[in-house]
Amino acid sequence: MPTLPASQLPKPTDSAEFEVIVRDAAKGRFKTDTFQLNGRRGQGQDGVDVLGKDERHGVIGIQCKLYKGALNFKTVEQEVRAADAFKPVLGRLYVATTSPNDAPLVQEVLELSEVRQKAGLFTVHLLFWDEITADLALTPELLYLHYSYLKPQGGSPTHDTSLFREFKEAFPVPLAQLIKDQDFGAWFSAERIQPLFSFQSDWAPPYREFRDRQLQNAFSDLFDAARAFAWNIAQSTWLDNGAQTMRRVDNTTAGDTLNNEATALFAKYETFIRLGRQLSEV
Repeated sequence: MPTLPASQLPKPTDSAEFEVIVRDAAKGRFKTDTFQLNGRRGQGQDGVDVLGKDERHGVIGIQCKLYKGALNFKTVEQEVRAADAFKPVLGRLYVATTSPNDAPLVQEVLELSEVRQKAGLFTVHLLFWDEITADLALTPELLYLHYSYLKPQGGSPTHDTSLFREFKEAFPVPLAQLIKDQDFGAWFSAERIQPLFSFQSDWAPPYREFRDRQLQNAFSDLFDAARAFAWNIAQSTWLDNGAQTMRRVDNTTAGDTLNNEATALFAKYETFIRLGRQLSEV
């Protein structure tokens, strides 16, 4: 995890940007990708700007307050009353603010939260700027998306960068292009398609996994498609009995199925490559 003076990170000047930062910070705090923005500007949000869920706390709502000055208790009470109308019912409400940490306010909110908990209502919590940036730093890839100048330059490559380079060697662009352009309803080279079988065998989870969640999700989609496509080639095509270097499908329907799967696989490959280049900068 990066070492940085979190409270010294520049605060956003736009409320929409602040909400995105809070959303990404919440993913690190609660270790879940369920957090998302709640609606768009101008829509009724019932005191909730960011929404997520985890197994321990249930539905979690976050109200974002971009302030130059201090957050006050009256504002917190107003947001709590608004969130009481939110559906589904919250387990916790956080008020996230760019304001500096305020011990008296923390105590007031703690007392309010205890009263509500005894009444069977959602609890209330504060997130100050130093806590938000510390949570954001738990996921370096997200931190660097918002503060790209913090990303280390040079030196040893990161885990994901190294793994992405390995991937491009195991599943090179020419192989992906072959899959895209080949008519699998006709004869095709068994030798040229062989790297696909090696890939789906050597890269099976959990032996190679990306740490960035978004990159790993995209890789999983690609790998599942590659594995299914390789399996269908093995099941629905046969080798030439002579040279043993060419394969062909049993029927036209099988060829059409393979061609459709090849198109879908190439699309997932392109998505993963673009994302990998964006996050790994390689």
